[in-house]
Amino acid sequence: MFDEAVESVARESLPAASANCSFGTRQRSETSMVQIDIPCLISYVSVVRQAVSALAEILLFSPEDCSAIKLAVGEACNNAVLYSAPLPEGSLPEVKVTCQVSPDALEINITNYGENCFPFPSTKMPEPEALSEHGRGRALMELMMDQVEYIAGPDTTTVRLRKNRRISLP
Repeated sequence: MFDEAVESVARESLPAASANCSFGTRQRSETSMVQIDIPCLISYVSVVRQAVSALAEILLFSPEDCSAIKLAVGEACNNAVLYSAPLPEGSLPEVKVTCQVSPDALEINITNYGENCFPFPSTKMPEPEALSEHGRGRALMELMMDQVEYIAGPDTTTVRLRKNRRISLP
């Protein structure tokens, strides 16, 4: 199907120091899955943004939807990196990004190991003067995507982003 094209584009997006980054595709019945594991370093967020954006383009999402997906994934990954719990002995925690492709939607799960970073129910966009550089990511994700869920596990936080297709794939 499109797995080879997705893998090729994602591998081209990886930085030179990609030894700590893994990428894989897997087919499941009527859905395909793409998974990217990155170290908890802000410099790797762009890898995920580019790979997911390329996937959205391959899946024929509109340019506006591709931009919305890329922005929301970037915000979720930034939060995952910022709020990830440190591991013992100085090793870096990872952020796991899983994209589920179905005929009617693209669903992206961003999982980090650490505290729940979405404790407040409000998603209203803060006033510009109220915040400096932080505090708008959650509202942006919820504005850009059709559905956003926050799943707190015992040691993980997952942000599930869903963008519905305007057209269905065969």
